Amino acid sequence: LLDVEKGYWEKKEAEQADESPDSDGNPQKVVQRVVPFVEDRRNALILEFSNVPEKAVMASLQAALKHAIQLVFQLEDGELSAEALPDPSNRQLILFYESAEGGAGALRRMVSDSGAFKTVTEKALEICHFDPATGADLGKAPNAKERCEAACYDCLMSYYNQRDHADLDRFLIRDLLIELRDSTVDVSPVAATRDEHLSALLATSESDLERSFLSF
Repeated sequence: LLDVEKGYWEKKEAEQADESPDSDGNPQKVVQRVVPFVEDRRNALILEFSNVPEKAVMASLQAALKHAIQLVFQLEDGELSAEALPDPSNRQLILFYESAEGGAGALRRMVSDSGAFKTVTEKALEICHFDPATGADLGKAPNAKERCEAACYDCLMSYYNQRDHADLDRFLIRDLLIELRDSTVDVSPVAATRDEHLSALLATSESDLERSFLSF
């Protein structure tokens, strides 16, 4: 609640104030509800499979790739976020996004650098205690005293994914990570720039609704 005349924030009870004059003829203060918000732009990468793996596989893969991307591109834990889409109970996609506006460009390099994705998946295999070259089970992290049976804080578990701990299993994603390691990354060709594409769509629009949507 803002006093628009003086620019001061008001208490909640002042919400009923209006412009009616007081006994001396002076207008009362005008209070309006103001909702502050900000916008920013962040690099984001969505991982989608033609055949969606089961929930535990998606949760484990999300944890492994997030950890691997951070190590490969030397990011702090708070610089990269990963979320299940549309929600953790129905994991269809994995969304990675750089938490700071601008970011370090790691996700862009995942696509533009043909070798970056292979490097990340190799690191993910290593994180999950598998030999990156052969996929052989190494059992545990180099300095760990006990064998990792499914997941540990050296591989998939972290403070930020505690709700997923029951689903995490490094063995569920070994074969998938090997497939991703051996895959190639191709960027779809773009025939026109974004501005040219928008201009072409606007030129063929037949209603104000279409034009308003495109402008939005």
